[in-house]
Amino acid sequence: MKKSLFTVALFLSFFTTVFAVDRDLPGIDLISRDAWGADESWLLLWHDWYDSIIAAWEKYEEDMVWLKKNNPTKYKTIREKEQKEKDRIDYLYEEFAEELFLDKIENKLDGIVLRWGMFFHYDKTRIVVHHTAAEQSKYPTKDEFLTHLVGIYKFHTLTRWWGDIWYNFIIDPWGNIYEWRAWWEGVVWAHMKYNNISSIGIALAWNFELDKPTQAQIDSLVKLWSILAVKYNIDPYELVDYHRKWGDEYPYIEDIKHLSVVGHTDAWYTSCPGANLYSQLPDIRRAIYSDSKILKEEQQETIVKKETNEKKAKLSLLDRIKMELDKRVDWYVSSHDFSDASNLTEKITNHISEKDISALERKPVKVLLYELSTGFTKWEISFIGIMELINGDKVIEKTFSNETNVDITYNNGKFYYKAVAYEKIVIHSSDIIVENYDRKSYAGLPLNIFEWKLIFLKNEVKIGGKYIDTSALINELSFFRYLRWIGEVWDNQPYQKIKAISLLVKWYIIFYIEKKNTHPSIPADSYYNSIDDPRFFQKFVGKGFVQVWTKWQDAIQATAGRYVIYKWELAFTPYFSCSAGFTFDAKKKWGWTDTPYLKANLDFTKCDDFLGHWVGLSGKWAELLANKWVKYGPIIRWYFPGTTVVNVRAR
Repeated sequence: MKKSLFTVALFLSFFTTVFAVDRDLPGIDLISRDAWGADESWLLLWHDWYDSIIAAWEKYEEDMVWLKKNNPTKYKTIREKEQKEKDRIDYLYEEFAEELFLDKIENKLDGIVLRWGMFFHYDKTRIVVHHTAAEQSKYPTKDEFLTHLVGIYKFHTLTRWWGDIWYNFIIDPWGNIYEWRAWWEGVVWAHMKYNNISSIGIALAWNFELDKPTQAQIDSLVKLWSILAVKYNIDPYELVDYHRKWGDEYPYIEDIKHLSVVGHTDAWYTSCPGANLYSQLPDIRRAIYSDSKILKEEQQETIVKKETNEKKAKLSLLDRIKMELDKRVDWYVSSHDFSDASNLTEKITNHISEKDISALERKPVKVLLYELSTGFTKWEISFIGIMELINGDKVIEKTFSNETNVDITYNNGKFYYKAVAYEKIVIHSSDIIVENYDRKSYAGLPLNIFEWKLIFLKNEVKIGGKYIDTSALINELSFFRYLRWIGEVWDNQPYQKIKAISLLVKWYIIFYIEKKNTHPSIPADSYYNSIDDPRFFQKFVGKGFVQVWTKWQDAIQATAGRYVIYKWELAFTPYFSCSAGFTFDAKKKWGWTDTPYLKANLDFTKCDDFLGHWVGLSGKWAELLANKWVKYGPIIRWYFPGTTVVNVRAR
């Protein structure tokens, strides 16, 4: 018996039940359920009428037991039909989970214990119009119409067992708008099976195959529809998904695209809302679009005025910071060309969960040595180790037990060693020195030493804004070594700032290490996944770096395993050198919509203008904070509010 009732509740969740939401519909004089005579006791658990529901389901179970024994063919047909319905519902939950997500379920609202649970969904994305299909001539006066409403309520709630009325609102011929289903437009209602959870239903009284809607009805429909469109940010011309059954004989759902503001017939097999109303929908939709745009502007103007008055009345520290931030942003936007085209989000599509980070740390990093790839055709290499000379599947392996000097040249797509051409050359060693790469640190120490693997192969490289197939010199090494050799902050900086940066640098390479995301400067099919040039990627220096920046090595060790996390995912944590007094919101600067922690923030140590890309941590202010003994954790939280530093290896 309990299983049967659960099945009923699951089935009804697609086309019945209700929830309470914000009832703010400015400008709508709504006639309440109490005013038109709704008997709320019909919804209660203990109402006598529901005894018949229980009895009917008990009889159904008994009948199925009898059929299974005495008429197995009919029993099988019924069960197959039930299974097809279950398959349709399972498909919808698998493919459209966000659309069908229930925010919560309640069995009691406002002290009322309900026969059916209350299913809550807070994001409405479509509005559907219906007609009641009753002939106007049968209920010509308003009093007779109210009697008609009560009759529909009883039929839907008690006779059909739907928990309440099908529709959220009904509009009578005189333009009156009624609260029809309990708890307003937010409830999951029963107007269009498989589409109810994220939609709102409005019915107009009478049969518009026979009657014509009155002008008062049309005016009220436009008004109500426009206000709902603004409230739920619904664009009448946006295409959304609708679902309908694909014939009784098939366990399939047909998914179709249609506008977010439609008539019932647009997404179901029906003539509703009738030809005389349906023919007016294009004009109605245009009116909704125009009215909702005006309403949004008026609403925004009201909000701005309210916020300004509140600020004038009482300015807290946060208010003052916000006003100062707004002032700086407005000044900068108005006095600069704000048409920056860089957009990293087009290349970052795959998020990394916290639990996957440790596995990614064990992946190798393959660094394109940009200057050595694009500025050299001959490389003078010294090393002790193994050299592989590769053409297709053929590999010649040479072992060098003593330090050896070799010359490798590139010409016409091939690499040459001792005048023999190869497609690929790989050197394995703990110290690989590029002798003709004259690069030194500020202390005169060499920065031309690499280890693990140095790989020569032809690959696409971005040169002058274009990808060119040319020589590519790639250093392949472990993730931890890569981090130790990144020169993103000088050792003369305060240690807490260095620790903060050592955490932030990790997200950049983690996101590209498996090629699920494609960096704007790295072709999707390239062998490498990072670049040593900071104009393109990060400032990777090489093995000699460990002797130059000792604080950086300590910071990398101290923060090993730690990452900046936002809601169980690796956070995007960009950083730059210096701001013009504030940082930019990532959504405004780059179009990022999935980084709510990258908001505009004040910088109290500013430059004349931005040095860098403007989003995330500004090095100048982070330096000042660290010099004031602020730890790296609070520095990170200042720029990335809502994030936490987590040791993923301790989980």
